[in-house]
Amino acid sequence: MARNRKRQANGTAWHRKFDDCWYATIDGKRTKLRDEIGQPIKGKDFRQQAELAIARVKLQIEPVSTPRDILVATVCSAYLDHLKATACPEYHELASRTMNDFCSYCGALAAVDLKKKHVRDWVAKHPTWKSDNTKRDYMAMVIAAFNYAVKEEETLGASPISGLKKPAGFARVTYFKEDEITEVLEYCNRTPKKKAVSLSPIGEFFTALLLTGARPFSELAKVTADYVQETEKGMVIKLNAGTDADGNYRHKAAKKTGKDRIIYLFPDVEQVIRTLMLRFPKGSGIPLFRTPRHKTWKRCNGVQSFCTMKRNLGWDQDPEKKHLSLYTCRHTFAKRILSGYYTGEPANIETLAGLMGNTPKVCWDHYAQWCDEYNEPLWAAVGRGSKRKAS
Repeated sequence: MARNRKRQANGTAWHRKFDDCWYATIDGKRTKLRDEIGQPIKGKDFRQQAELAIARVKLQIEPVSTPRDILVATVCSAYLDHLKATACPEYHELASRTMNDFCSYCGALAAVDLKKKHVRDWVAKHPTWKSDNTKRDYMAMVIAAFNYAVKEEETLGASPISGLKKPAGFARVTYFKEDEITEVLEYCNRTPKKKAVSLSPIGEFFTALLLTGARPFSELAKVTADYVQETEKGMVIKLNAGTDADGNYRHKAAKKTGKDRIIYLFPDVEQVIRTLMLRFPKGSGIPLFRTPRHKTWKRCNGVQSFCTMKRNLGWDQDPEKKHLSLYTCRHTFAKRILSGYYTGEPANIETLAGLMGNTPKVCWDHYAQWCDEYNEPLWAAVGRGSKRKAS
């Protein structure tokens, strides 16, 4: 007949006759008890030493937080720490403002109690977020924070806002018309009033953006003489892949593609670069393009300068021109390359992708409507193409 054995309570020492060692079940796991020097405790008479070993094991175990102890602010803070180590400083700053704003609304709420309605109500409290793209971007940051807590931190079993529907995104691709470019350059090159600074550096930066297609603040504004290289066919600007001394990626696509960003220069820009390199030579570490007050171009002063110019030109009252920005120069470059504006020979999407440091898919999604190589066959298919056969 089987013997009746009394089951030991969780965390209580018990002796195993098979190997003469002491054990305890701690957090559902059988643990062999050891003394101060790491040797197994053996002998049926050493219960006291076994109890002391249990106490030592429990002291080394960190208390486990329950999901209800994790606040929305805790999730957002962990995600920001992750972005600080992996994302560019500009995106980390934007995410910080977004997370702080979200936490001011419901940061003290337990993460498991967060509802999709809380996120929608938070967005609705910002009437200035009129664009669906803006709402989509901010909601995506919050969703990403909770997905990180689930997949990487493993502090939550599931995201409480999983399946939250974001507004549909759309590509709003603007470009400068010829008269608008002339208007900007005339504004920047006009003679300054007494005691006023010249705005010609803005025009210089604006022209370089039009002729290179570079991203304004994450690429062209960071270029120093050390990034400029001479080749057999001309000058190029090379931004190496990887991170700098501060751990920041050297260009926007470095993390995604792992490839160097090469900006090919027209002769006009090449001459400007050579002139600027005389003032800021290699080894100086000073960005070539400067603001009217000889500062480095940043997103803040760049946006402020262009918004001031739009107000002075009356563009802020125009329903189309009010959406123009310095980044519009990049779109204008793409349109000109695809139409053959500079050389008389239209380029295809693949060539444009190489010039802009994008993937062909990104260029196709944004700029295919300007590429005759792809649009002409579509017109031809409905009998409206230039190569339509005579009936």
